[in-house]
Amino acid sequence: MSATFVVFDPTVPRRRAYAPLAERHRLSTVGLLWNGKPNGDVYLSEIKRLLAGAQPGVRFVERMKSLAARAADDVTLAELSTCGAVVNALGD
Repeated sequence: MSATFVVFDPTVPRRRAYAPLAERHRLSTVGLLWNGKPNGDVYLSEIKRLLAGAQPGVRFVERMKSLAARAADDVTLAELSTCGAVVNALGD
């Protein structure tokens, strides 16, 4: 099975102001992937809180990798592929 992933580099300076997420695209499902490292869960909890406030009714698919140093397994990737967006927390 193949999937398409879009990667955003947060270190690139912003050249223009972006519209709020709710105006650009209405997400019905957001994936939250934690690799198990310390504080990644704290980060994802805050992301979930902010997104839920900005987009009432959004559904979350929350998954945790079995080992930080390995890729997510095929089942996890398949579940996350149904999401409109995925946030991956690394922790530390």
